[in-house]
Amino acid sequence: MIYFIRDTATGLVKIGFSDSPRGRLAKMQVDCPGQLLLLATQEGGRRVESTLHERFAHLHVRGEWHRLGDDLDAHIGSLPPASLSSPAVERARPKHVLLVESLCDATGVGFITARSWLRRKSIPGRYWLAISKAGVMSLEELAVMMADPTPDTDDHRHQHGGLRSFRARREGQEQNCEAA
Repeated sequence: MIYFIRDTATGLVKIGFSDSPRGRLAKMQVDCPGQLLLLATQEGGRRVESTLHERFAHLHVRGEWHRLGDDLDAHIGSLPPASLSSPAVERARPKHVLLVESLCDATGVGFITARSWLRRKSIPGRYWLAISKAGVMSLEELAVMMADPTPDTDDHRHQHGGLRSFRARREGQEQNCEAA
């Protein structure tokens, strides 16, 4: 997938390729003091990326970064604006996949790493604030989940529950605490 990411501080646009443009944006944002915006995406691989770099070579600044000239602006404007996802895509994905993708977006880690964190109930503390700010889970939910030593298994009863199963378990714990 080809992405167009704009650095709001410099106005430069990065034309790049990634299997996960949102994940790439999250990783880049960690190293960038200015705000980065995912402007648009388009289908294509490395060959399309290379063609776009050649097409906009006259705007090239450094690496994959380009000034936003009229022709690059028009190209980006011809693409659908980047969105987190479409409602149809959201409905088609299992809840546990959406949760893992949300963790990827919030932290910039890969899918396998985020899935492993959830299975082991072991999300490194340095990511908690980013996860909370992104609205994936509250700090309280993270603390309760990390305190539960029972790892999730791969069986479908747990997979399809995702965060919903976690919240149900947490509510059960709260009721047990209130009864005590």
